[in-house]
Amino acid sequence: MKELSTKQKHLSYKLIATLIGSILFFSALFWLAGNFEGHGVTKSNESADIYELVYFSVVSITTLGYGDFTPIGISRLFASLEAIFGILFIGYSISQVLSLRQSTLVEYSVNYGIHEAYNQCIEYLIDAKESIGDKRREIQNSIIPEKISFLYNRSNPFYSSTKALRITNGYSSHLVNIGKIDELVKHVERAAHHVEELAGFSRKYLNLLQSKNIDWKQDRTFSILLTVCDQVDYFVDQFIEKTSYASRPYKGGGMYRDVVKSITNDIRGKCRKS
Repeated sequence: MKELSTKQKHLSYKLIATLIGSILFFSALFWLAGNFEGHGVTKSNESADIYELVYFSVVSITTLGYGDFTPIGISRLFASLEAIFGILFIGYSISQVLSLRQSTLVEYSVNYGIHEAYNQCIEYLIDAKESIGDKRREIQNSIIPEKISFLYNRSNPFYSSTKALRITNGYSSHLVNIGKIDELVKHVERAAHHVEELAGFSRKYLNLLQSKNIDWKQDRTFSILLTVCDQVDYFVDQFIEKTSYASRPYKGGGMYRDVVKSITNDIRGKCRKS
């Protein structure tokens, strides 16, 4: 709505400037015509002065025409043109105001849709993060996962992370393609914390699996984890540079890129069979 107010001001200034400029322009035409006998604007058979011509121009452009001034000669043509211009100007002004309102409402609807869609992306990230957290809590409470869990694809503990990151990156790329950079920056900054935590939770889970000597090192799990790392790195490389995280410190005073890259590099290092 703030953007609407700014656009309304700009449109108001534009229309007012056009109206005043047109009034003065036709006033000048009437004044020039008055320099030639039989072509000026008269009142009681006397030529109108410049102030009266401005008044006459105002009533002509607004099509009021009070009748106390009489154009003669070419001034009649100018008065007719000004009246026609006034009618067109009123129609143009109304159409511009309505168009502004409509375009702003459409823009608001689009941005609201983007907000809701990105909220869903963040929900996917949170769900994936909490899923990993639950797996860690199971092990901490002596519920040991079976080897078969790491042979699965969709039922793999890390599958939801891959899905969440792909959806988030895909939608972020879509916002870039349609030129919604401002909206992208706002929402990427909201998602960045969850992406970093998702990577961090995954690493903590792997550390716990290794410390408990759980047989998790399966090709399927390696493939999924490497995809997770690729998706996290893609998020950092493609979108973080557009946000404040590209220049301001993140956790512990380090840069966001460095913090996240160190996590993904560590995960990649673990994805090797002994």
